[in-house]
Amino acid sequence: MDLEVIIKQMSEKDIVTVRAIGLQTPEFKTGTEAEQFYSDQTLKRWVTDKNSVTLVAKIKQKIVGFALGYYMAGPNDGYLNCVVVLPEYQRKSIGKRLLQEALSQFEARGMCNHVFCVVKTSNPSAIDFFKGQGMQ
Repeated sequence: MDLEVIIKQMSEKDIVTVRAIGLQTPEFKTGTEAEQFYSDQTLKRWVTDKNSVTLVAKIKQKIVGFALGYYMAGPNDGYLNCVVVLPEYQRKSIGKRLLQEALSQFEARGMCNHVFCVVKTSNPSAIDFFKGQGMQ
């Protein structure tokens, strides 16, 4: 069964759902009392910043994943903060499509020299995902 996935810019109305997904994502857990994911205010600033890359993946209007990144104009580099896909939609190329669109948007903002992301060594599936997309 082919899923019709739409990748689009995140809007302010998507923030509540993106935040809920982020709060459920184990990789964001810090093991402390600190906030476990970005606040509504932070996400709103991110969505409205011209250098941000904020994407959502939707299936039948349901958000099933997102990507958050930022283009740094000075060094002409991109920083990919995260690519998140709900567990039941993983391994369906949604993360790959989010990553590809994020990379396209970084490149569209200028001559992007590098794209950085940080992945925990305790997350081998994410490491494999990024390596599988040609990242080191």
